[in-house]
Amino acid sequence: MNDKDEIVAKMKEYQVFVEDVLKPQLSQAQGSRDETQNEINEYNQLMGRLQELQDGSAPKTMEVDLVHQKVFCNAQIDNADSDQESAVFIHVGMGFHVEFTFSEGVQFVDRRINYLEQVLQYKETKLQKVEDHISSSEFILSELSKELRGPSLL
Repeated sequence: MNDKDEIVAKMKEYQVFVEDVLKPQLSQAQGSRDETQNEINEYNQLMGRLQELQDGSAPKTMEVDLVHQKVFCNAQIDNADSDQESAVFIHVGMGFHVEFTFSEGVQFVDRRINYLEQVLQYKETKLQKVEDHISSSEFILSELSKELRGPSLL
């Protein structure tokens, strides 16, 4: 096997690596990033609802999340005659829901959003690294392919 054949074999090997390893990593990283972004969006919606409830400007129709299936129903929040602040149950992860007052819920959701934004930033950095690796790999393979074909006449 001559040098050119060895280079072609290594190029094919690296192309397989790009297709079988890097591109699936890219898809997984994109999915992970999108999942975190969706979670942030849901917590932002929840934050808005909690603030509406706190202000007393909540709509008569509320959205309820029952095992990740959104359901709309009529809900009445009656807190006017009570000295106690109403409570809300918030999913805190791993299938657990915790009872919070509205103000505690707002604080929790705010901290959760801040945390998820940091996670999102990390995932976007990881995604960018994979995209850069794929891009540079494809450029190098393209340039090597041109080199192997010989000098072009411009």
